[in-house]
This record gives sequence, C-alpha cells and structure tokens, in this order.
Amino acid sequence: MDEEKRYADTYEIIHSFKIGRTEVVIGEDQKKTENQYIVANYEDNGIIGRYFDVVGSEDYAEIVAIYSTRITIEATKVRDENEVKIAGYDSTLIGLDRCDKTTWEDDIYDKIIVIKPTSLRREFRTPLHQLKVVTGGFGASAKSRGQSVFCKDLFTSKVTRYDRTDVLGTIEKDNLPMWAKTFIKENEKKIEIKKSPTSRVER
Repeated sequence: MDEEKRYADTYEIIHSFKIGRTEVVIGEDQKKTENQYIVANYEDNGIIGRYFDVVGSEDYAEIVAIYSTRITIEATKVRDENEVKIAGYDSTLIGLDRCDKTTWEDDIYDKIIVIKPTSLRREFRTPLHQLKVVTGGFGASAKSRGQSVFCKDLFTSKVTRYDRTDVLGTIEKDNLPMWAKTFIKENEKKIEIKKSPTSRVER
C-alpha cells in the first residue's frame, strides 16, 4: 500500500527531514503559478502539530538551499545542547541494570523515568536525554489503558510526550549516576521531583 500523502494546506509534502525537535519540510502545489514550492518547519507536541516559518518561491533550487540551511541550523542546536558541561558526565546509556523495570501495575507519576534509547531520535540517544520527570498523562497511572506519558526533561526542562511502552524503567534519586545527582543538587530550585496525592488528568 502506498504511503498516505501528507499536506500543509494545499501543499503536498515532498521532502522532510527530522533533526532535534524540529522537522524541516518542502511542499509543492503544482496548481499554483506563484510560490509553487514552500519550505517550513514542523513541530508536534504530541497533541497538535503546526507548520511555521513558511517561505514560498517558484524557484525549487532556492527552496532546497533554504531547506539545507535550516537542517544545518537545527543540527548545530543539537550539537550545542549535547556539549555537556556537568562534572563527571558519563555518556554510557542507562540500561535495566541501573533502573527498576516498570509494569502496568506501577504508577509512574512524579517519578524519574528512563526512556529506551531506541525511542529517542538518534541525535538524542544519550543518558542526558533518557532521564525525564513524569508530569501527567493517562499512561502514567497504574493499570491504565492509556498510553500518553507527559514528562519534563530533567536537564533542559523541555516538555515532551512518550508512550508508556517507551519507558524502560524508573530510577530513584539515590540511584542516579553521580553526574546527574550533581546537576540536580546545583539546580534543585528549578527541578521539581515530588510525590503528589492529587488525581491526574491528560494534559
């Protein structure tokens, strides 16, 4: 079966490249005489997606040049983010030997979770991006039929969404790698890791 075509308004997406937290796309509308091609950025927070920073042109080569430049810009952002300046940082990925495997019987709300490396984009497959703090989602509850797990990145505080099946396990603060403990101690005012007795809703 052919892959379903994707559109941004009337433009069919003919090229796309995901890098970092952004996808760069090229769209084409063969019925237009002006701005037949567009280049845009696309992002999806797990609930809704949006195209932004749209540029149009009749010149395909010009659009490809902008497309290439945007990919380079996003790749540079990732490289800058991955330049870790935490004392004692160890780039070894966190496996099941360093965390507690979760089952559907477990409530993971407000827990520090470890994301499976295979569930991360290749450029984010580092222990820095594996550690998240769960903030909500039906998938965070025990015995839930929901999948959505909303969480905050422990180091960047960026909010992301994963499926429950993306979670490798949970890890207690005392069992974190020493470099992670150091980071938390130095940034404890902006990191909230706590237990909450209140009920949760999808958000």
